[in-house]
Amino acid sequence: MNTLSARQPHFEEIRKLLAYLSMEEQLRLIREISINLHRNISSSSIETRQPALPASIVKGKYAYVPTSGDRFAQRKQEEIDIMNSIRSR
Repeated sequence: MNTLSARQPHFEEIRKLLAYLSMEEQLRLIREISINLHRNISSSSIETRQPALPASIVKGKYAYVPTSGDRFAQRKQEEIDIMNSIRSR
């Protein structure tokens, strides 16, 4: 069971209790929730933020491959053409 489904009964209970609050009380609650969310987002983004790497260090998954994607596509097409010519014999 995931966290959201485990908390669903609490969510429903809170939603029903909101009906008893006045509009001013609901707005105050929204403001307090918003402040709390902003505080949590700010602190978590600071913790997870990592310094950017220089472009010279960043390498792709196939950076070790000596040929370009265009050359690879050309070779692949040549393989397909050879297979098609063999099948048509």
